[in-house]
Amino acid sequence: MVSSASMLLAPIALLAALGTAFVPPSPARRLARPSGVRVRAREVGSLSIDDFKTAPSPDDGVPEPLCFGITDSLDVPDELRPTVLEQISNPRDLAAVGLVAIGGCSVAVHNVIGVYGPSYELAQKASVCLGGLNVVATLAQLRTSYFISDRLRMGVMDDAALTVYAGLYSAAATWLALRTSTFCPPEVVALDGVLPWIAATIFAYSIFGPAITLAEHYRQGGGDDGDLLSQKLVRASRVLSPSRTPQSVPASLSETELFRTNGLVFIGVLGCVFVPACLAFAVEGQGWWERVCALHPKQNLLESTDALFALFATEASMVSTRCAISGV
Repeated sequence: MVSSASMLLAPIALLAALGTAFVPPSPARRLARPSGVRVRAREVGSLSIDDFKTAPSPDDGVPEPLCFGITDSLDVPDELRPTVLEQISNPRDLAAVGLVAIGGCSVAVHNVIGVYGPSYELAQKASVCLGGLNVVATLAQLRTSYFISDRLRMGVMDDAALTVYAGLYSAAATWLALRTSTFCPPEVVALDGVLPWIAATIFAYSIFGPAITLAEHYRQGGGDDGDLLSQKLVRASRVLSPSRTPQSVPASLSETELFRTNGLVFIGVLGCVFVPACLAFAVEGQGWWERVCALHPKQNLLESTDALFALFATEASMVSTRCAISGV
């Protein structure tokens, strides 16, 4: 029942996100930790994980060391790294883990054993509800700057911009899973003139956001602060989670960020496959979907399942990203 795209999406997203921690380090990159900076760290003996972070440049504007989303953590000893359980023991990650553990596992098991009756519909409903919960959690995360770095970065590599990017995708995937399900309420169907256009834009942004960031990086900072589109994306995202210190948005990526952005472009190629379905809903509406389901009776199960796997992959990859950034 599950298409090849949905089977590939989750592991690819996870591998790309986990790759953040495995970028080859640049020679002579490590600098001393700035004095007087207090950062929550896992300490062993006289060393802490922050001693392996790169110090910011003098004009950075933020005194804290660079996180492992900007530079790699290859040379951090294992005994200094936080464990996965330590890292995910927070409300935001627990919400995402709950979605994957409860919704993802139940949907996957039903597909593996080929059961698509009332229990599968219940698993889909639970997943849609948990997806909505994670979208609300993302909004709360942005408004409170929870796990959002104060340091501005380029394009989708900025913490706020990446969180908006993933949150919007989760929202669009949740809507599509509901819209194509067997239990879609009439109130959602009535919004076909609006929501499909929004979802199509979000799914398209899944590739254009990283692609714009990557293209403008290779322009070697071809503009002043605020001139590049990727910088404007950061400023727009920071409306929800403003930086506490005045800073300019960088016009280039670090080696680690470049690696991550390349991964997001690849994920975006898969992520935007839902655009045609959204456009069909926007232009043809319920009549088109009824004709599709009449010709292919299992299509509502397939489409809804595909969207749910995209939702699971998005939230799982964000958990992986936050773990990698913390040095897990």
